[in-house]
Amino acid sequence: MLSIIITSLILMMLNSYWEIQIIILILFIFFSLFNISGSFMYMTIEFFYYMNSVNSLMVFLTIFLVIMSFLSSTTNKEKNYIICIIFLMMILILTFITNNFINFYICFEISLIPTLYLIITWGYQPERLQAGSYMMIYTVFASLPLLVIMLSYINYSQSNNIQLMSLLNFFVTNPLIMCFLLLAFLVKLPIYSMHLWLPKAHVEAPLAGSMLLAGILLKLGGYGMYIMANMFKLLSSNYIYFIICISIWGSILATFMCMQQNDLKSMVAYSSIAHMGVLVPCLLLSSSWGLSSFKLIMFSHGFISPGMFFLSMLTYKMSNSRSLSYSKSLLTISPVLCFFWFSFCFCNMAAPPSLNFFGEMMLVPVFVMLGSFNLFFMGFLMFMSVLFSMYLYTCINHGGNSLYIKPSLNLKSSDYLSLNLQLIMLLLIFKLNYFIY
Repeated sequence: MLSIIITSLILMMLNSYWEIQIIILILFIFFSLFNISGSFMYMTIEFFYYMNSVNSLMVFLTIFLVIMSFLSSTTNKEKNYIICIIFLMMILILTFITNNFINFYICFEISLIPTLYLIITWGYQPERLQAGSYMMIYTVFASLPLLVIMLSYINYSQSNNIQLMSLLNFFVTNPLIMCFLLLAFLVKLPIYSMHLWLPKAHVEAPLAGSMLLAGILLKLGGYGMYIMANMFKLLSSNYIYFIICISIWGSILATFMCMQQNDLKSMVAYSSIAHMGVLVPCLLLSSSWGLSSFKLIMFSHGFISPGMFFLSMLTYKMSNSRSLSYSKSLLTISPVLCFFWFSFCFCNMAAPPSLNFFGEMMLVPVFVMLGSFNLFFMGFLMFMSVLFSMYLYTCINHGGNSLYIKPSLNLKSSDYLSLNLQLIMLLLIFKLNYFIY
């Protein structure tokens, strides 16, 4: 950890606007002081904020990926660009550490504003307006029923403290209320059939927007479901299993969609949907194996997808196209870039000793709880995950010499640092005790 901080500090001081980046680094050090695997740590007497093993990991991931997005940025760092990313980081940190549900909901919705501003202002194509509209319509309208239901529960309990409301053990037997409580977070996660906004947002977003959207903003859906699972006892088991079946089947369909994509960023976006769908049974079944798998998959995916989006940008710089048909034979042109593609695809397919491997292995007891027959679907999902990761790697790095790709890209030291730091985080197998529930 000390070497990461010192290296980031030296590199940031060489870049423009280094004062703002030093502030981020200070926050990084401050929140790293929290005991990630410890019990609840209240930061104020009024219990407005709290830290536990889940949101400590998410705060660490937020600050780390904001630093990585600055290091990985291939464009000039405008003042408004930096302010927007820092504002988004502050909102996300408040979302993860607040103990007040109203504050959580407000921060949950405000996080869309800087994301929308990033897409509209620094997007690449005119379709960025449509992508921003899709994102706002899907996420805002899905969260309005949640606000109405939660206000009624807050009025009943006379408290909006998340920890106190979780102690009251509210029982939810109405399937409609249960669906509305989860809908906002299922769209944000997202599961298949509620995902149309995500590929469009990823394709049109700038590099920092794609990294933060894949690495952190999708995790808001998982963290929100984690809060709902703690606050409410969802007793409509038949409907719970219906949502779980939709999420698992959606993950399988997302892997097929990956095999059909020709756009590099769209393929990485659909792989996120495939990985995020398996978090739903981990959370709704509320087993210790499921919650440990939830933390491992969320944390590892928070480094895999941003790294793959960064590699997609570097490949785009060489071919001026995101099409897989034009990006070939990278192995002979840029062996270093090929090595990073292999490493991240290796972790994306959950091969040992990556964290993703242990996360998917902990899924086995969860699927056994659903029924032994479901192990077939789990095995098929893992097979398809390996298949599209290998397909992605071979399409880019092998094949005949492409006339469209130019061996003119020189990786900077900041690029190497960003990729290596994200890769190191995916191999933290000696810190598995942080993820065991």
